[in-house]
Amino acid sequence: MFTAKDFGFDNSVFAGGYIPFASSSITVTPLVSGFYVQFGFSGPFSVTGTESGTYVMTYTLDPPPILTGMDDDLLTNTPVAPGIVTITTDLCIGAAFTPPPLGTTCGGTPAALSVFHAGSSSGTHDEIVFAATSILGVRHSVVLTANGASASFTGVQGSTVASPEPATIWSGAVLALLGLWRAKRRQP
Repeated sequence: MFTAKDFGFDNSVFAGGYIPFASSSITVTPLVSGFYVQFGFSGPFSVTGTESGTYVMTYTLDPPPILTGMDDDLLTNTPVAPGIVTITTDLCIGAAFTPPPLGTTCGGTPAALSVFHAGSSSGTHDEIVFAATSILGVRHSVVLTANGASASFTGVQGSTVASPEPATIWSGAVLALLGLWRAKRRQP
């Protein structure tokens, strides 16, 4: 139903004694349900004390689905204030980020989503609707900052709204009309 490609991972920004984990510690769970294409990312995302870390996860959704929107949901173990988890999802609507897999240049229309949890305040859901496209570059930037306390989360889910292809709609319409025509012919 869809193609995901150009997966990338970077864990090169960290401080305060934090030891970043490898990409093999992240579980990516793809799910296609109805008109949604979803990727869930989970792993040992946690910092304490003076630690901080940044992770970047990228991928591209390529034809065949027609994509018309995206949302992010932050699944969190409540950070202890002033600890904070922030995830910014940069989108490249109509093109992949270049150069793959961790590029930052968007040859399409740029857009962004942002979710966070700061212990005492949060915004764990964000969504955007955009013009229909068949290519979408996605770049999740995860920043964990303990600020003398702790910050952690269990995962983030990025759901993309996929519309049926025009050929699928036309095929269904033709079959429905054919069925109606046959039913009418059988009536006296």
